[in-house]
Amino acid sequence: MNLKNRNLFSAYGFLVSVLIISFLGSVSCGAVIKSDSDINDAIMRQMEKDDVVSPHLVDIRVNEGIVTLDGSVDNLIAKERALNIAGSILGVVEVRDELVVRPIEIPDQAIRQNVKQALEDNPVTELMALDVKVENGVVSVGGEVKSITEKRIAEKIAESIAGVRSVRNEIEVSVKIDRPDSELAAEIRQNMKYDPYLNAQSIDVAVKDGVAVLSGETGSVFQMGRARRNAFILGVKRVDSSDLIVKPWKEYPTEMQDSTAVNVEAAVASALSSDVRVNRENIRIDIRGHKATLRGTVASLYEKNAAEDDASNVTGVWQVSNKLKVRPQEVPSDDAIAGKIRVALKRHTVTEPHEITVTVRNQKVYLYGNVQNITEKNMAENIASQIKGVAAIDNRISVVDAEDAEYLWKSDQQIKEDIRDELFWTVFVEAEDVNVMVQDGTAILTGTVNDWQEVLAAIENAYEGGAEKVKSDLDVRNNEDEQLPPASRDMHPYYYFGYF
Repeated sequence: MNLKNRNLFSAYGFLVSVLIISFLGSVSCGAVIKSDSDINDAIMRQMEKDDVVSPHLVDIRVNEGIVTLDGSVDNLIAKERALNIAGSILGVVEVRDELVVRPIEIPDQAIRQNVKQALEDNPVTELMALDVKVENGVVSVGGEVKSITEKRIAEKIAESIAGVRSVRNEIEVSVKIDRPDSELAAEIRQNMKYDPYLNAQSIDVAVKDGVAVLSGETGSVFQMGRARRNAFILGVKRVDSSDLIVKPWKEYPTEMQDSTAVNVEAAVASALSSDVRVNRENIRIDIRGHKATLRGTVASLYEKNAAEDDASNVTGVWQVSNKLKVRPQEVPSDDAIAGKIRVALKRHTVTEPHEITVTVRNQKVYLYGNVQNITEKNMAENIASQIKGVAAIDNRISVVDAEDAEYLWKSDQQIKEDIRDELFWTVFVEAEDVNVMVQDGTAILTGTVNDWQEVLAAIENAYEGGAEKVKSDLDVRNNEDEQLPPASRDMHPYYYFGYF
């Protein structure tokens, strides 16, 4: 996939977009110099719209594209979101973190118990012998794991617990298998080649004594992080990306991926095999056109969802039909499952403030209650999916603000201008490829984009611009007249894109 490879280059990950002054109109994106003050304003506007970040005490400084965030937020997930938003803005070349976390006050012993229990509940970390210490809300996690990804998952679990100020990840990666450096490098290159959010031509990969070294250029800070994550494969001890730099204005040569069914199937298989959350041996893959169908059995709903995420993030896949059956190896009683989920929801920093009712019948979880936004609703479901014995979830949580808030009226012309601004600033869409019309509050998008992920990004940009409804008539290059799958604003978990 080549996003913004004419005048701008972009990566795609956390679906965020920002505003620029509307008088720029139809000016070519490549001709516009993005000033530090414009970047500053763009970051703050996006933070103010975010479901997780409350930026009233966040200060932003920008100097020649280098962004420094300082001030305070109330939890580590909000801190990570703020950093991700800054890194996703076009023109940002580096993000420096000086943010302080000021969480709710919880005794260290309670935090330690919650972290240990969360690690035991997660299917990836449940059998790891990890040591957890807490002092003044600072969590230290030590021990030994087999991969960088496992180390990262453990860290993210600790960061999600209410009351945690910071996490010191002292886990050591001890590679238990002996894989040649050449084999590791080939797998990393394969992962990057079929990653729809990267241009693999711009990144060089070398592996020496199990250390992956990445060099070259990327189009955004997010893309740099995405490249690193593609190197987190079994057998790699460490990833060195010190020679990988960000050049937002670089024009890359067009790269055409071979997206035949055979190659896409191999790419999906490789993505599943590289994910420690998934047991690849039990999954069958069928590729027809741009639709991937997954069949077989998995041990948990968490694994089923992870497999779908992996397949969705492969170049050439626009739609995933997840027919995997969840067959837990250990089946606690329904009451035990419900109790575990209630505890997990109360210890998580995002869902802790809300009263969520949990009912379990025959291993199917029913969630009820009220939350403030779709991110909190989706996070509750994600938390429940990690609990042992859960085979399915019916999420009936209501998003109160979305239902009760009055629509802020804007004229069709103002909505159109705001959508154009969103498309201009985002690193996820080639703005010049998307035409926008607005009729009675409904945005109509036409044009031709690079892939299905870019369609979703443009739809989200239209909502962020103020549209009440969005109708997408966007075509995809090299589509061969294949019908695009239906799009929904809530169908993609962009806020927590990754391993957790």
